[in-house]
Amino acid sequence: MLKFCIISQNQNLIEEIDFKMQAITKSTCLDISNNYEKGANSILKLNPDITFIDLDMTLKDKSCFEFVKEFLFYKETLPKFIGISRGTDLAYLCLKNNFYDYILYPLNEFELRKSVMRFEKDNRGISKMRLCLKSNSDYHYIKLDDILYLQADNNSTDIFLSNGSKIAAFETLKKFENKLPEAFIRTHNSYIVNSRLINRVNFGKNKISLAGFENLINIPLSKKYRDDLMSFNKKILENRLSTLLN
Repeated sequence: MLKFCIISQNQNLIEEIDFKMQAITKSTCLDISNNYEKGANSILKLNPDITFIDLDMTLKDKSCFEFVKEFLFYKETLPKFIGISRGTDLAYLCLKNNFYDYILYPLNEFELRKSVMRFEKDNRGISKMRLCLKSNSDYHYIKLDDILYLQADNNSTDIFLSNGSKIAAFETLKKFENKLPEAFIRTHNSYIVNSRLINRVNFGKNKISLAGFENLINIPLSKKYRDDLMSFNKKILENRLSTLLN
């Protein structure tokens, strides 16, 4: 069952989200907050799958984007935030600040359904896929969405997980590049990263920041792979903007 929270002061919007979510999928509303402090506490305590944020809500303490960024201090990865607004002015900022999606208000059930179905598809995919690694006489089965990045070590590969642990595998990075799904991107001769855990890409300094176990981890980005990453980012951006504008 999909679990969600709502941060809004608009009672009509709150009722619309709750009603339409029940019509779309098996779901339950864990909490409704009218300010960011209460909302943050609910998210950290209840760990919802999705949090809907009313972007038109006016609060003096902080912006919605400051609120979202604060979670990097407390969680390994950002929760899935879906912004809702009467206009498209904030759509680009939402994408730049790692919102999962952006929906116009009044809510269109079809648009909300597409967003929820994409979330469910994402979580049925990579989250249930596992990688089997043989190390001497041991076999390790790793969920792909637990992998933060892979680093070459001569003819072997070190696999770093989002919980802070590391597993050595006796295969080359090239072999992993060929067997891992599209979400894993080669960024350097020695690195492959899980694009779902990328927090920031700094093309000026040629580095990628990943949401690690306790803090951000910086991975080098070589010129050889810059175009691949830029194409990947462009494809994601175009797909999300076309969904919003169509």
